[in-house]
Amino acid sequence: NRSINGPVEIKIYNGVYNTAQSLGTVAGSSPTNTLTFSSLSNDSLQVQITSNFTFTGTSNIIIKKLNITNLVVNGDVSNYTVINNQIGALGWTGANNLTLKNNYIKSQGALRFAPFSAAFIEDIMVENNFFAGMTYYVLTNGNITGSNPYVGWSKVKKPSLKNNTFAFIYMQTRGYNLINYNSIPYPAGAT
Repeated sequence: NRSINGPVEIKIYNGVYNTAQSLGTVAGSSPTNTLTFSSLSNDSLQVQITSNFTFTGTSNIIIKKLNITNLVVNGDVSNYTVINNQIGALGWTGANNLTLKNNYIKSQGALRFAPFSAAFIEDIMVENNFFAGMTYYVLTNGNITGSNPYVGWSKVKKPSLKNNTFAFIYMQTRGYNLINYNSIPYPAGAT
């Protein structure tokens, strides 16, 4: 039986972690009793989680300064902040309130957002991230299919995708469109 009664931070030693890591339900988490996972050295290049890093059943999580190949959040969970990481892929099948901010999304990375049990989810914010590779952006209210790198929304009310930098983007949009202040910088020497 796992529980917390105040904010908890778990600092992970530098190294490469090749086995899947997962966290189930932790009782006592709340907006003030958060559970934070971060790099001991405060350097996102030094802690590499090369298998799935999975969270199921616990809300109020902060993930920062880690290098994660595949971040998976699943269950009736909410209030996640994912900040200052390097991420290969993120699969969010949860509830409301996710902030994905100031991350480096690795080449060929994919982000997928969908509800776990509700008809729709909201307050999903993808802001100030750098997408290193080619991105196929899909904004849809249906099912997400395909294997290309993408940012996919399924049954998300008013998602926020703003102030991100994309190396390359191909746009396919269906449903609504809330894309603001993103940039695609010219390559060096381009005019």
